[in-house]
Amino acid sequence: MVHFYKFLNELYILFNQLLTIFINNHFINLYFLILIYFSCIFYMNLILIHFK
Repeated sequence: MVHFYKFLNELYILFNQLLTIFINNHFINLYFLILIYFSCIFYMNLILIHFK
């Protein structure tokens, strides 16, 4: 469970960075959005495998 909260915290930090980038540049934001979206799927799969 600790791993999951750590993950959520990192996700929250990434999301904040994403918002900052969104304010600065739309195209860069789109790229990071896609990147974070796929990394989230990847990490969630790792977590699900870990807790099985």
